[in-house]
Amino acid sequence: MIPKTMKAVVLMEPTPAENVVLSEVSVPQARPGWVLVKVKALGLTHSEQVLRMSEIKADYIHKPIIPGIECVGEVADPSDSSFHEGQKVVALMGGMGRSFNGSYAQYALLPVPSPASPKPWNW
Repeated sequence: MIPKTMKAVVLMEPTPAENVVLSEVSVPQARPGWVLVKVKALGLTHSEQVLRMSEIKADYIHKPIIPGIECVGEVADPSDSSFHEGQKVVALMGGMGRSFNGSYAQYALLPVPSPASPKPWNW
């Protein structure tokens, strides 16, 4: 069963590592073209440090934002995709991870790439 709330890192402004805390937020709802993933592990990357300390000031970053551009987990809600509940997945969102909430949470709502586009994540 998917809970209504989850723990996540939520950023609004430049935040030193020692001030990063977990917040209680709503679990995102799956929708067409997106898959809800229960995050089992995530990457702590230099990219996230750049976001946390400076890039967060940019106008193109929609705040608040949950950072995280890579994770492994299991599909919790496949929506209209070809994935199935419980399927193990790896997501590498790269630069796309700044246009939607990422993997520093218990669940991540991730877009399913179309077959015609370059695959932004590996499943």
